[in-house]
Amino acid sequence: MTRWTSLLLALLAAAPVRAADEAASVAFNFQDVEIAVLARFVSEVTGRNLILDERVRGKVSVFSPTRVTPAEAYEVFQSVLAVRGFTTVPSGRHVKIVPVRDARESALPTEGGGDQLVTRILPLAHADALSLVPVLQPLVSKDGVLTAHPDTNRLVVVDARDNVARLETLLAELDRPATGAAASTVRLRHASAETVARKLTEALGGGETPEVRVIADRRANAVVLSGAAPALARARTLA
Repeated sequence: MTRWTSLLLALLAAAPVRAADEAASVAFNFQDVEIAVLARFVSEVTGRNLILDERVRGKVSVFSPTRVTPAEAYEVFQSVLAVRGFTTVPSGRHVKIVPVRDARESALPTEGGGDQLVTRILPLAHADALSLVPVLQPLVSKDGVLTAHPDTNRLVVVDARDNVARLETLLAELDRPATGAAASTVRLRHASAETVARKLTEALGGGETPEVRVIADRRANAVVLSGAAPALARARTLA
């Protein structure tokens, strides 16, 4: 009896820890919901009192393959608002959500800042999220938002659904283990991205494990280069 009692007490003691770990993160999986619905969810998980201006309307989609912390959830929410033209403004114990234009005109301090806009959280296994922002930023549309969260090594992108899917595919190519790796994006004005990528790969020797990986982005007409810094510098002179 003593052994079973000890085991039961150990299980009971471990249960609150697992529950606390589970409560410390939330899942994002919203498809075409009103901003007010997302705001209510964010308010509940962060404990912030959010007040929506009556003009804050619109549907959004937010997806994350992994759970996020309440702090990250709030940052994602701010990114969603920013791309929709809204922002958060502290007001005593509350946070007002208003059009960006109103926030600027009132000189109040703001927090952060067929093609449906979606928000996707992209965790990275190998590459550094912060270093990839200048690489991917040229490929984000003018109305899109790309931010990095260094603490969790995640990227958050808000853009048209097709563009987000394209960036996600590109990111899968860049997020690979490498020593001293770097990446760079070269925008092209006249030549075709696919043609330049093919010729550049040939010039660099190609092979299964090339010094520099060359990825063509046809929509932005750009090539993305990734590899060791010295080899990357040589590749840029050829692009």
